[in-house]
Amino acid sequence: MLGLIRLHLNGTDSPARYATALRSWLESPNGTSPAQRTERARAFYQRLGWEGQEVEETVFIHAGGIALVLWGREKLALDCGISDDQTTGFSGVALAHNVRSEEEVDDVMASAETAGATHTRPAAKTFYGGYAGFFTDLDGHAWEIAHSPGFPLASDGSITIPDFSKS
Repeated sequence: MLGLIRLHLNGTDSPARYATALRSWLESPNGTSPAQRTERARAFYQRLGWEGQEVEETVFIHAGGIALVLWGREKLALDCGISDDQTTGFSGVALAHNVRSEEEVDDVMASAETAGATHTRPAAKTFYGGYAGFFTDLDGHAWEIAHSPGFPLASDGSITIPDFSKS
């Protein structure tokens, strides 16, 4: 199975800008373990000048105003509340939109549902002290809407990855 990427976007970044880099990760060769694919992807992004930190089998890479998070496919599918039987169309990629409060998570989740999204996991407290919910959009793309107090947002909406070596 392929590993997976959770891409945290702010309001000014374009997912298309990162398509080439993401394709490299998604087309990783068969026969490698999730850990090998995560390390391979981490090395690739570091060659782009994007430094990463690994915490509990998750690599956090700060790339300008976004955070690119590399995580095992099975773990992400479970977190998203999506079946990953390889026949349902789960792409192994989830987009995450970080917001400033739990109330904002609920507001975005409600707006998504009104717009036709399918909730795959209702908003709830997370194991990391945050609050998040998941949905799929009209094209089946998985989205996480999250309030993550440990990842502060700047006034322009860009995310900050904390220095995990200090925790």
